[in-house]
This record gives sequence, structure tokens and C-alpha cells, in this order.
Amino acid sequence: MGPCVPALFRAARGLHKAPPAVRSLVRNKLFLETKIMNLARLPKNLRGFAERGWAASTRTRRQRPPFHRGVLSLELVLVLPFMLMALLATVQFGKYFANLQELAFATRVGAEEAARTAGLSTVEGDPVPTNVVQAIDQQLAAFGLTRRIIVLEHNVGGTPVSLVEPTGAPLPSKLSPVPPGKYVRILITVPKADVMPELLKVFGLHLAGGCKTTTLSTVWAYEK
Repeated sequence: MGPCVPALFRAARGLHKAPPAVRSLVRNKLFLETKIMNLARLPKNLRGFAERGWAASTRTRRQRPPFHRGVLSLELVLVLPFMLMALLATVQFGKYFANLQELAFATRVGAEEAARTAGLSTVEGDPVPTNVVQAIDQQLAAFGLTRRIIVLEHNVGGTPVSLVEPTGAPLPSKLSPVPPGKYVRILITVPKADVMPELLKVFGLHLAGGCKTTTLSTVWAYEK
């Protein structure tokens, strides 16, 4: 036993009476002296290897790897664009589907108004009745839509015909199959860019650009 062993025992016997700060210092000293005693008992060819291993393990516990911060920065750079794209896509399509609901409601309002309108024209390409246009435009203006093409298709005269607003706009194909009895159908076509915000264009995704349009329709039984 080395000369420091009696001192260790004396320190251990009185440790419980000391203040917490002193106890902590004594424990650390006892730990270090015990390590030194254990190293002194090893053969010379193993003593240096153990000392280097102990020092390396102590450094590993106390120091963070130098590349750890760089790895976190690289992960953030790789993940952040995908998170931003997901956020913009959520906002863009959420706004689009909300506007589609408003557009569908406008077609329903127009179909109800057309079903109660007497004397609908039976000439292909004639203008849509003013009361129908006003009812639809009032709904579209509530969410900021002004550019639109309104088509009123009906078979009040026995043969399906299409009325259009503004006059001269292209007419879509007729409803097929034709429902039983007399009917009216309202179609509203708007530029897709008016109902879908272009938030993803910063990533090169133009989902509503150019001449893309969105069309919704509602069929109603003619009541007159």
C-alpha cells in the first residue's frame, strides 16, 4: 500500500461531517488519487497506454466534436427548402380549394335564378339574362373575381341551346346525357390564376400560369 492510503482513509472517515462543497472536492481528490494508485501498480509497458486512454476519455467527455456544429448546419440547409415548399403548397392549395367552394356556390345561385326566369331565349349564342348575370356577379365580387365567362345551357324549347356572357365567348360542349324533363345548367369559367395564388413559382412550379382556366357547373330543374 502506498503512503497516501492512510490519508485517504482519514479523509473518508470525516467526509460525512464536512459541508457539501468540501465533500465534493474531497471526493474528486479521492477519485484522482485512486486512479494514480491503480496506474502505479500496472507494469511499465501498460502504464503509458492506460494513461493515454484515461486522458482521451476525459477529453471526449468534456469537449464536443469539432465537426458537430457543421453537421447540424448542413442538415438545416438540406431540410429547410423542403419545409418551406410544404408550407407554401399548403397555403396555395388551401386558398385554391376555398375559392372553388365560393365558385361552386356562385354557379348554384345562378342556376336557381335561371330556373325561375321565364322566356329564356332559344337562339344559340344569345346573351344570358341580366338577372342571372347580376346574381352571379354579386357572388363572385364577394371574393374578388371579376373576369369570368358565364354560360347558361337549357332545353326549355325542346332542344338544348347555350346562352353566353360576354357575347362571342367560346361555348362548351352540351351536357350529356340530358337529364329528364326541362333543365338549366350554369357554367362559370375563370382564369386559374385568379383562384390559385402562385406561391410555388419561387421553386419553378407554375401551376396557374398561362391560359389555364377553372370551370364549375350546376344543373337545376326548370321551374317555369
